[in-house]
Amino acid sequence: MVATVLSTVNRWEARRAIRETWASKEESQSMKDGRVVVFFLISEPNSTYELFMLHEEQQNYRDLIVTDLKESYENLVLKVYASIVFHQQYCPVAPFLMKVDDDVGIHLDRMFRLWTMDARDTKSLYCQVLSDTIPERRSYHKWYMPYEKWPDSFYPDYCNGPMYVMGKAAGQNILDKAQIFAPMSLEDLFYTGVVAESAEVRKVNWSRNIVNTAQKFWKGQLQCDESNRRLLFSVHSLKKPENLRKGFQLMKNYLCHTPPSDEQRNTPREES
Repeated sequence: MVATVLSTVNRWEARRAIRETWASKEESQSMKDGRVVVFFLISEPNSTYELFMLHEEQQNYRDLIVTDLKESYENLVLKVYASIVFHQQYCPVAPFLMKVDDDVGIHLDRMFRLWTMDARDTKSLYCQVLSDTIPERRSYHKWYMPYEKWPDSFYPDYCNGPMYVMGKAAGQNILDKAQIFAPMSLEDLFYTGVVAESAEVRKVNWSRNIVNTAQKFWKGQLQCDESNRRLLFSVHSLKKPENLRKGFQLMKNYLCHTPPSDEQRNTPREES
């Protein structure tokens, strides 16, 4: 698998936190075995200083992909396009691409343990599926969607953008179909919803395995399966590098919180 982490030039500390946590060979057997290779996809530097710093970083780590795209929210859709093209053209033996934001923590070893070989299909997408999402019509909002671009009352099902896995065949089908659509600034909706639906790409829902940094996450009480296996392998919105480090350690060691069985739910409690 190839993981492309979307980052910005000045997020040096976030990249270092990733290299020292989930993308570290000391922390991940999947990284140590070469099962996953991680690259950081970055837009064009804005100054000679930024160019120099990126050059130094590349000399040290050899894991940067620097594009000629200007850094902007509107260009994010092009950045993801570059990520998919990179996987298709330069990674012939990698059957899957993981698109990741640089505020996401991932437990790669747990992901591969839960994502069994017989469940891996290169024609599919794997993600936290968002359904029945209503378009944002307020023009000042970051996620504004004008009626002329999307007149329907709901979006198609799509993958939540911070982290998703795309099979190689799915990626090629999405690239082929993307040519007939006008790009949208909401890259996750565009590629994994609008275009993927047109390309008939299947989405596998990993909602039990991916969470935002909600209060229950920081309390460390997260769901496991009936055998007390930890299910969580991806956490997003870890904006600060120190939170990414803390979040990764918590994800490794959290206590199981198993939902009550139907019998337990239906058993009356004794009043004290």
